[in-house]
Amino acid sequence: GARRATLIGRMLQVFGSDQMMIILDPLNARINTCDEATKLLRSRGIAPTFYTLEHHITIEEASAAPLCTQAACTIVVLSPDTLESWGEIKKSLNEKSIILINKMDIINWDMKEFQSIVERLECDSEKIPILPISAFHNDNVYEKVHEKALWYGDWMAA
Repeated sequence: GARRATLIGRMLQVFGSDQMMIILDPLNARINTCDEATKLLRSRGIAPTFYTLEHHITIEEASAAPLCTQAACTIVVLSPDTLESWGEIKKSLNEKSIILINKMDIINWDMKEFQSIVERLECDSEKIPILPISAFHNDNVYEKVHEKALWYGDWMAA
């Protein structure tokens, strides 16, 4: 999959969410990866939440159609190797949407491959930002652009 749980866990880690206290509770099972942190919160019925400099973010899992129309912003996480779910999601996007192409490390941050993915998505990248990231390595998620992605610029996911 696109490893959404890894990205959400990374954001909780980077932004120092209050929920990290739950995750770091000594009574919890040992949490070794970002995706395990996200899964622990979900198992307790807690929606991951954190603050950026300008926004309060709550992550809700929902089907694309209602989520895109009700949310202040919709972030869609896709992977270069799994674009199969894109068709239904695409129908519900609007100008409040952001698309993250995760796992850029598996295609070695190849600019031409990223451009090919953007073309296959068939959406207006002038209206809907499409960002290359690697949540696992924290590349282009927050303040860290991979040296092989300098072609992209400096727009970050957070």
